[in-house]
Amino acid sequence: MNPLLEELAGGRLKEFTIIFSGLSEGIHDFTFTLEDDFFKEFPNSPIEKGKVDVELAFEKKRRMLVLNLELAGQVNIECDRCLQPLNLPVATQYKLMIKLSASQPSPQDVKEDIIYIAPESSHLNVAHPIYETLILGLPLSKTCEMDIGGEQACDPKIMAIIEGEVQEEETNKTEEETPIDPRWAALKKLKDK
Repeated sequence: MNPLLEELAGGRLKEFTIIFSGLSEGIHDFTFTLEDDFFKEFPNSPIEKGKVDVELAFEKKRRMLVLNLELAGQVNIECDRCLQPLNLPVATQYKLMIKLSASQPSPQDVKEDIIYIAPESSHLNVAHPIYETLILGLPLSKTCEMDIGGEQACDPKIMAIIEGEVQEEETNKTEEETPIDPRWAALKKLKDK
């Protein structure tokens, strides 16, 4: 089933349902605030906490709906390098078109920014498009330098492990403490060359 048409999570995201059948043609503005409860509704979400304001300009036409989304706020996410939590500012926008059509388009006519729904549909749940817009608006690389405040650096202990400094020290200690099996001594000599 199309996530735009279903009632998500037993109605916990009901506030994101727009009943457009009673709306007149033209632009209608909606505002939403995404907080921790919103992110919990999406399994395996990289975002667990945050506060994001959403402005939705919902344009109703005779055979089409146009959603202009603008999101701004901050989310709490893990650093890609050291896994420390960081507060990341977000600001993104997206335009989604929904065509009211009795027939589905052929595969060659499908466009990524257009969704087709039945003309008798009366409502949309915009939680999924909002969530997807937010996720796609995140930078590809999320690091501690991007944290709001800008002074946080990656955890030095984790960075040492990543750069191999700690691993080499531990390997050297292990080699010194553990006697080498004579069967492997010849192979070790080849490796050291």
